Amino acid sequence: MPGLKAKLNDFLKITDYTMHYEFSNRFLLDFTFQKTNFPHMIGLHKLKDINIIQKYAGKSGFVNQIITKI
Repeated sequence: MPGLKAKLNDFLKITDYTMHYEFSNRFLLDFTFQKTNFPHMIGLHKLKDINIIQKYAGKSGFVNQIITKI
């Protein structure tokens, strides 16, 4: 999975940065990328037909298991 490993490394570079957006109506939006967001960012939540992902998604340690196996 060299492509996925590269994406993980790119994502880890922007973790803990906070993005600030101000819209024309003065609505403010702030968000921070966190390591725990990575499985969602690569679309694992869309893989409804893979039972093992659905079984462990959202459970403690799931993100670390995914990241260490990439």
